Amino acid sequence: MIGVLIALVLLFAAPGAVRAHQASIAVMSVTEIQPGRYALRWDNRPFLTDEQPVAPIWPETCAQNGLVLVCTGGGLTGRVGFEGLGQTQSAAMLKVRALDGATQVVTMTAAAPTARIVPNFDPESWAGRADITTAYVAIGFEHILQGIDHLLFVLGLMWVARGGWM
Repeated sequence: MIGVLIALVLLFAAPGAVRAHQASIAVMSVTEIQPGRYALRWDNRPFLTDEQPVAPIWPETCAQNGLVLVCTGGGLTGRVGFEGLGQTQSAAMLKVRALDGATQVVTMTAAAPTARIVPNFDPESWAGRADITTAYVAIGFEHILQGIDHLLFVLGLMWVARGGWM
């Protein structure tokens, strides 16, 4: 009961501090069309602002020209990322599809703006599942810790559950 009262006091005491945000994620698909040559497509285009645009960062062996990416020395492997995360976009996702159909999806946030693309990635392997799980747990924690509304929501869930495995 005291926890509910404290939450209500905090909620009404500082209404100017409470704000909503868009749960926005930029999504780019990268499809290999020839060995080392990729077509780029925004599936969910980032918001455009004057502050800092969200833009992909490619490995040094790759060069982007419009919506085409050309990578030498074994294709798209190494560190990729997005600059400008955290202002208007909470995260960015990169879906990489190789010529053989193998797909790797990496997610980046302002706290972890880069990820590693590996050749012959197998999402069904133990290492692949561990990479995916680690990325989403980190995103979840970062999202919850972004604001008091997230923390109050989690506390509310704990209050409603009230015990064990309920």
